[in-house]
Amino acid sequence: MNNKGSILADMTQFIPRFIFLVIAVVCLVVFIKGFIVVNVNVQDAEEMVLTNRLLFSPTAISYEDEFRSYPGTIDLPRFTSEHLEKSTSYTNSNTFAMKLELLKTNGKDPYPNSNTAYLHQTTYDKLEPLARTKLPGSGSAKLYERRMYVTVKGENRYQQAVLKITTVIANS
Repeated sequence: MNNKGSILADMTQFIPRFIFLVIAVVCLVVFIKGFIVVNVNVQDAEEMVLTNRLLFSPTAISYEDEFRSYPGTIDLPRFTSEHLEKSTSYTNSNTFAMKLELLKTNGKDPYPNSNTAYLHQTTYDKLEPLARTKLPGSGSAKLYERRMYVTVKGENRYQQAVLKITTVIANS
């Protein structure tokens, strides 16, 4: 009987230890799952990289002389869709598109003697209505609009303007 009583006492002492062990394991699993990243959204970074590549590349729309390029200064003769398509080489043109507009410094009126320049215009025309719906999911797209003050070099003169860049990136 003494043996049975000691087994019962050992069992009653084991129950709180077992409950503590279960709580510790559950906390550890929750803690580890919190550090595991399943989905990483890189669309914001992708948009920033595309915009900066377009603005700071000496072969894109920036003005350059024989010594260097001038980021933030737009060369008006280069501000065309044809030049943008030639100066950039992206392997997959169906996943993003850009629309560039020069506006007067009030941000509303179009800049004189400039037109709207597109990078992948057919893709822009397809993705832009999808992005305006703001629907989530892999069949939709996300729209980014960025405005920045720039200097425009026209016919031997410099003027201030606003560059409006609308980027559309397909959700994947």
